[in-house]
Amino acid sequence: RTISLHQQLIRLDFEDGSPGIDHAELHDAFMRSLDDCDVVIISDYGKGTLPPAVLRAAIDIALGDEAISDPDLRPMWSEADRRALLWLMTDPAGRRGFEYLQRTGWVAGFLAEWEWITGVPHVVPFHLHPVDVHSLRTHDELLKLDAWKDLDRFDREVLRWGSLFHDIGKGHGGNHAAKGGPIIERLGTRLRWPPSLTRAVRRLVIDHLALADITLGNDMRDRGVVAQACERFGDPAHVRRLRLLTEADSRATGDASTWTPWRAS
Repeated sequence: RTISLHQQLIRLDFEDGSPGIDHAELHDAFMRSLDDCDVVIISDYGKGTLPPAVLRAAIDIALGDEAISDPDLRPMWSEADRRALLWLMTDPAGRRGFEYLQRTGWVAGFLAEWEWITGVPHVVPFHLHPVDVHSLRTHDELLKLDAWKDLDRFDREVLRWGSLFHDIGKGHGGNHAAKGGPIIERLGTRLRWPPSLTRAVRRLVIDHLALADITLGNDMRDRGVVAQACERFGDPAHVRRLRLLTEADSRATGDASTWTPWRAS
């Protein structure tokens, strides 16, 4: 076993699995026992006692007509689940619970995309925090902005998820903003975001560096630069969200010099 910070990272088992198991009988025994059970806990430590067919049958029974579409059997989330996840990731009390769930492996199993960025250092010096901490700080900075109170419900939801996952593509090589787009699509499917929410969050993640890039080396008093930016983004609502995320992202770096009056203009 490989242990780091009191947490098991890797375990290698050398054994023969579970030979001689009659999976059909196992399935039948499971079905016969259901009437006498309120809760069923399933685990075989990946040793092969419970093959995917048996697990899928058990989950299908538990969920009724609700289909399982993820090949790794990660559950599809309800609206209540999404609200609970937001609370866990953004409320001070919730974050203590989220940290506990990370230590116990829950987050790795149900939100593996977040585990990928957990503890990952930034490669640029003005970022003072790991990627996951920076993402949480970006969400916090977002809620401090004066314009936050004027946003409608949809804009707020787009920005909350967008701030938490804007750097979700880091660590995958290449342009992390572009890498984040497909990841957001997968998250949107599993978290059951409405299609409009998935599209808006995906676009926000892909473009989240755009406004900062435009201000770098350009005179924002030049109407041509402004016109080019407007032509690129088109949608005023998207530009407004980008403006707010850009400020929150800059302020969350921990380096006060990243958000200047020039950039704010």
